[in-house]
Amino acid sequence: MPYRTLPNIDPKVSLGMWQVQEDEEYFLSRLNIYKNEKKILQGIRHPQKRLEWMSSRLCLKELLKIKHRVESLNETTGKPYLSDNSFHISYSHSNMYSGAIASPCYPVSIDLEDLSKVRNPKTSYLFMHPVELAHFESSGDSRVFFLIWSAKETLYKIYTERGIVIK
Repeated sequence: MPYRTLPNIDPKVSLGMWQVQEDEEYFLSRLNIYKNEKKILQGIRHPQKRLEWMSSRLCLKELLKIKHRVESLNETTGKPYLSDNSFHISYSHSNMYSGAIASPCYPVSIDLEDLSKVRNPKTSYLFMHPVELAHFESSGDSRVFFLIWSAKETLYKIYTERGIVIK
């Protein structure tokens, strides 16, 4: 099983990743999917995205060593939470990798990006502060783009208010 926990950022924060190599049956046999989760899964048409979605949920289950049945729900903003409110949680997936992060104390968020997928740097001005944009342009390093993108994506996932601008 290509699941692994990552070094603790903080004693009260747990982070795990999964490299997806299994088929749907593997995940379905290990996930105790609730009705609302089944509905979400049925709406995901692309086979790769289905596997990534399921692996992120199993990643959280493994991360928290969940033995009992706990439902993963979403606020109206899309922010995930557990039905028993035992942990703040977040999921992410990209290119057959998934991740989950959880904390009983702190709001958390995670964003995984495929560094091989080139984004259009011409759109950088839409979300980067002029200082960030200057740093990105002078670096000539696409990883800087992804670092800034992911940092802001995680902030958007934590602060879910509509219309928030993090630039």
